[in-house]
Amino acid sequence: MSTRTIPLDCIDSLAQLRDELDVIWCALSNSENVEHCLPAIVEHINGVRGRFAAEIELMSGKAVTS
Repeated sequence: MSTRTIPLDCIDSLAQLRDELDVIWCALSNSENVEHCLPAIVEHINGVRGRFAAEIELMSGKAVTS
């Protein structure tokens, strides 16, 4: 079985994404007017999703670097 090393910057990025998801969760659970906040929350979730996809590509070695 071979071992792989995951770069520290990937681990840091995943930790930041985890923290952003915590903020989103707090916003959803504490908002009295969710309908008003929903567009901003959806936009933020889409951004986090894109960053997760980029980190997965980096860690899997499929990312294209220039």
